[in-house]
This record gives sequence, structure tokens and C-alpha cells, in this order.
Amino acid sequence: MIQKRLRIGSRLCWDEILRRIPIVLTPSSTLTAALLRKIETRTARIGIIGMGYVGLPLTLLFSEQRFQVTGFDIDSHKVKTLNEGGSYIVRIPGTDIQAAQKAGFSATADYSKLRQMDAVVICVPTPLDEYPDRAGEHHLSRNDGRGGYPAA
Repeated sequence: MIQKRLRIGSRLCWDEILRRIPIVLTPSSTLTAALLRKIETRTARIGIIGMGYVGLPLTLLFSEQRFQVTGFDIDSHKVKTLNEGGSYIVRIPGTDIQAAQKAGFSATADYSKLRQMDAVVICVPTPLDEYPDRAGEHHLSRNDGRGGYPAA
């Protein structure tokens, strides 16, 4: 299980993730109550954008917790590899991907499927130096709200 390999201090990542994920809707909101109910019953559909060294392990953690997860990436090679049950990250064996697939995981480059998700986590590169590379965030911000991208 990936939880055995990913630790923050002496605690499992899953506990840390749940504590650090902010609920951005007001607690009295009907939408918030419905989302929290879906999370508690593990019926929330989780989308994770970016299947790199942060997004893929996070995907596996959510999958191990019985969430249906869809991984989004613009790299067609990553999508193909994941959908074939393989891995391109050395510390993540293909057997972990295959176990996630049995729990409902799939990968896609079709960002229109974001509309089907109950919650979305963005894991795109944001290197912070003198000149931050914000290309991943810029790509996401170009979404026109209908699940497609406008012509450049």
C-alpha cells in the first residue's frame, strides 16, 4: 500500500491530507452538506489534475480510501501508461496502479470530464524562484468554463 511508503513525520499522509484540505464553502451551505456526505460515504468523485510525482501518489491515496478517482494530465504518454496499468514513477509499482484501477481509477487528457467531478485537486508544477514558471496554472486558467479550451 502506498500509505506505507508516504509518510509525513511519523503520521500517515492520509490523516495529514484530510486535515489540510480546506472546505471553501460555508458550513451552512446545502452544497457543502451534500459534498461532505459524499466524502464521508466515499461516493465523491475526485479529479486530480497533474499525474506527476505529487498527483499520482495522491491519486493512489484517495483510491485506497475507496474514492472513485480520475487523473487528468495533458501528457498523453502518462495517460496511456496509467490506463494500461503501468507506472512511470520508479517508487510506484504498476501493481499499485492496477489496484487503483480495480477501485475505479482512470486517467484522461479530456478536461471536459472535470464537470463530472465533485472535488478537484490541482497538482501542477509551480516552481518558485526569481522567475516562477506558472505555465501549468496558466493552462488551467484558459478553461472557458464549459469544459473546453478557447482557440488561441
